[in-house]
Amino acid sequence: MLSIPEEHRAGLAMIASLSEAEAVGLISALAAAPAIRPPHKLVSRIETQAKIPRTDLKQIIDTLLALYAVRSNNEIPSATFTQDVCDAMRIKDENSLALDDPTCEILQRRLSVLMSLDSLWTTSKAAELQFEHERVFDRSRILTDIRAVFGDTTDDVRGAVISHELCINYIEGSELKEIYFSLDEGDLVELRKNIERALGKMRTLERLIERAGVKDLDSHDEEAI
Repeated sequence: MLSIPEEHRAGLAMIASLSEAEAVGLISALAAAPAIRPPHKLVSRIETQAKIPRTDLKQIIDTLLALYAVRSNNEIPSATFTQDVCDAMRIKDENSLALDDPTCEILQRRLSVLMSLDSLWTTSKAAELQFEHERVFDRSRILTDIRAVFGDTTDDVRGAVISHELCINYIEGSELKEIYFSLDEGDLVELRKNIERALGKMRTLERLIERAGVKDLDSHDEEAI
């Protein structure tokens, strides 16, 4: 039996609970949308046409992309996979209720269309290829503080140093982990140089992709950079 994580059970329940007008709007918007990533850019592209609250729409898109990835990795035919998903939703788990048969029939009918859209398939494959690594970066932050250098007594301050600590959160397997690095000013300058160099190489590769006539699936806007 297929096991569906709780957040995606909620996304599937949302798909089943959409009105017919909302479901038609969602399918039409996704069918007309280009393949684009990251997923929140796809949400921004279709939210006006889909007419579904952004938070719900994001959860639905995340769920659909996860389903595409699972189906692709396991090479399951679309019809079989859709049936497996609906069968799993008929069974109650620890945190959510089972869907009744009429609701599952609605879900299966909608998934049969949603699981055959080029925009979602391409977006899912692009994400899979980009993040197919042992560890995937999640987010980072740099903590900066002052550390006093004391003499023999607590009121004898001989000086101070500015300290930086880089914290990187990353995903390994299904776990979210973090690691810390101590940095000085030279390290910060080195990091900035490397990031600027990587951005420059990315721009060069973007131009190569454009000249080759291949669609760049990433959305490189100033806000993201």
